[in-house]
Amino acid sequence: MMTFRKFLRSQRKRQDRVGDFARDALADEDAPVHGGNRKRWSYYLMDDVGVPPKVHDAFLAAWAEYEIAKAEN
Repeated sequence: MMTFRKFLRSQRKRQDRVGDFARDALADEDAPVHGGNRKRWSYYLMDDVGVPPKVHDAFLAAWAEYEIAKAEN
């Protein structure tokens, strides 16, 4: 089963905002990489960490691609 963490691992070498987000999220020991749905991630990023909107936008792009990849598997 494709998890968001597995998806992020597969994207970390990309040289775009999804790759940047993947590297940062995997390096963040407090990020909900072992679970959490889109709402939990969004809350973590916006309320717990206070990321700028462009980082949240990168998360949304990554999550959209994750949903597509998950549906294809």
